[in-house]
Amino acid sequence: TGEMTIRAGTARLAVALLQQGHSVRNACRLALEDLRSLEGGYLGPVFLHLMSAAGEICVAANDLEGTVARYFAGEVGSVQECVPLRFP
Repeated sequence: TGEMTIRAGTARLAVALLQQGHSVRNACRLALEDLRSLEGGYLGPVFLHLMSAAGEICVAANDLEGTVARYFAGEVGSVQECVPLRFP
């Protein structure tokens, strides 16, 4: 699945969508939809962590509802937790 995201350019697509004016949440959704449209290579869930230049954060996944994601935010060593948005 990681190789699939690299080949698909999922991270680059998410950043390009932000540059085009999409919200962080919408950029995550569209990037995961693009990944889902590919055939073959899906081995497990994909988590996408995206942050805008303004500091807005979105963590989204295409599977594993209820999973908690952790990311660093704010002060050094400050860990935030969230339930990823799920875009199946």
